[in-house]
Amino acid sequence: MAFNQATWIDRDSEHPNRRTLQNVNDPTDVKTYDVSRAEGTVTTQGTPIGASTLNDLENRIASAFTALNPAWQTITLEATDWDSATHTITVSVTGVTLSSNQEIVGLPATSAANISNNQALLEANIMDYGQAVGQITLYAENVPDVDLQIRVQVRS
Repeated sequence: MAFNQATWIDRDSEHPNRRTLQNVNDPTDVKTYDVSRAEGTVTTQGTPIGASTLNDLENRIASAFTALNPAWQTITLEATDWDSATHTITVSVTGVTLSSNQEIVGLPATSAANISNNQALLEANIMDYGQAVGQITLYAENVPDVDLQIRVQVRS
């Protein structure tokens, strides 16, 4: 579900509290009144509703949606960067922390090249092997001899 962020604007007018009343039985009977609050004792002031309050709310909602559904990063696993002794590769991934969770997938199956990439990923049998700030380490049962691409989504 996408979130479409709105920008709220305060309404400005010459007479914001003025109302015109028209007699429904006599359309010529029109009177104009200024309306003011007569609430008695205000026990709780409440939150004023205006553009700044609503825009702040929009920004907080947008941030929450971004945190729940962060952007995908495409990372290249270069064949020459694999350690053939340990079958591992360490790559930089923006946003990775010691406690973040990552989702790692192949490329969308929208082209023959992407499908070939994903088949090579399956043949390599690549698995998570650890992480540090700003990087992940992967293990390949069968070290690939070609560059491969993965997509990574970091979740806090």
